[in-house]
Amino acid sequence: MTRHAGNHLVATASACAGFSGVQPHRLRHSCGSTLIGTTYDLRFTRNDLGHRDPRHTVGYTPAEGRRSEGFQR
Repeated sequence: MTRHAGNHLVATASACAGFSGVQPHRLRHSCGSTLIGTTYDLRFTRNDLGHRDPRHTVGYTPAEGRRSEGFQR
């Protein structure tokens, strides 16, 4: 699947569900935050998200305070 096709799929599905502004990257962050929030297993989450560097996954932990910031970067 191409990036364009993925973006179109997410946009179409979110519009049908009544949501606006949903993007694949937001879904990725949402999944990462949920995995950390329910399992607290950084290795599992790191592998699932495809992070090579564990420092990227640590940003999803509640101790980092990013869960309350939303998705703005």
